Amino acid sequence: MKWGIIFLFFLLIALAFSSYILISQFIGINSVPISLKIINPSINKNITSYPSGHLQYYPNMKFNHNVITYSIDPACSVKKITKIEKAFIMLNGEVNEISFKEEQNGDINIVCENKNVPSETEGYFIAGEGGPTSVINTSLFYVINKGEVLLFNDKTSCDDPIVEMHEILHVFGFEHSTNKDSLMYSVASCQQVFTKDIRDELKRLYTIENLPELYFSDINVTKHGNYLDFEVKIKNEGLVQANNITLEIDSLPSDKNIEQFDMKSINYGEGKYLSVENLKIPLRTKRIKFEIINGIEIENNNNIIEFNIE
Repeated sequence: MKWGIIFLFFLLIALAFSSYILISQFIGINSVPISLKIINPSINKNITSYPSGHLQYYPNMKFNHNVITYSIDPACSVKKITKIEKAFIMLNGEVNEISFKEEQNGDINIVCENKNVPSETEGYFIAGEGGPTSVINTSLFYVINKGEVLLFNDKTSCDDPIVEMHEILHVFGFEHSTNKDSLMYSVASCQQVFTKDIRDELKRLYTIENLPELYFSDINVTKHGNYLDFEVKIKNEGLVQANNITLEIDSLPSDKNIEQFDMKSINYGEGKYLSVENLKIPLRTKRIKFEIINGIEIENNNNIIEFNIE
């Protein structure tokens, strides 16, 4: 009798467990589905987009002002406009040396087209195109005057404006990255980030004061008796136009001024040529000094040339 009761007890436990399993499976099959949000793994923002160090199409590409203006095509949808504006806010947050302002005929023109553009890689579509459209080579800088961003249908559906940031950075001169975690990689994905090397380069470029930078690019001098003939070319390799430029010629060691020439203004990336014959020099002059007078520049130590005439 005792063993019969024990057997019955364990049989009831087994039946209860089996019933629990069957009921659980029935409830699981017929329950309301729950959407699970998959979160991308966090990416370290100190990763490098450009291991080679070659970040831009050309070295020292920058606008010559820190408040960059932009204009948006009215044909852009509300969704695209929202993401474009978010991209500018995020870029300003990463690099507070630059800011953005919307106005007509801005530095960066945003255009939208409602179409899909297939890429050369099968299965992918181009979401946008961007880059500088007008650049002046001053030899020290590549000054960006204008840029354009063309946005197509965005298939990424990212919360962050990955495509918009990517194309705007093309306007700032940045090339594609080989790092898939960088937002400058050629194919967009939602986990891509704005990397430290891009941020550091933009900070470096936009902490440079926007000034002219004049220097003697060429000079030839001939002395005959107490007279000089010379040809001189002054170039501006800086970021902005230089105004009220004077070429001053002095006699040394007396430091007596021989003549001053009004060179007026020289725009960035341009130069000015001056040819003079029979400039009389004082007796007992041993050296001549040519000096460019122009106020504040990026570097003033290269504005003087001295040479012996004895």
